[in-house]
Amino acid sequence: MKIWLMKTSDVDYDLYQAAVVVARTRQEAEQISRDKLTNDPKVQDYYGSKFEQHWHATEINLDKEGIILADFNAG
Repeated sequence: MKIWLMKTSDVDYDLYQAAVVVARTRQEAEQISRDKLTNDPKVQDYYGSKFEQHWHATEINLDKEGIILADFNAG
């Protein structure tokens, strides 16, 4: 299994915008993100069942020290 940093540029209020996912392939990681995050019932309530978010996977290199994900709350 590999670890993937998932991000989307389809961001608005009440939407997931990033996640760390464990999956064998980039395609599986993107599918998991769509199934579990974009298709979350709370998201569907706000945006409807036809709403699309396009997720992009970047493999996380565990041999390199660094920040994987940080969340900054502006405002």
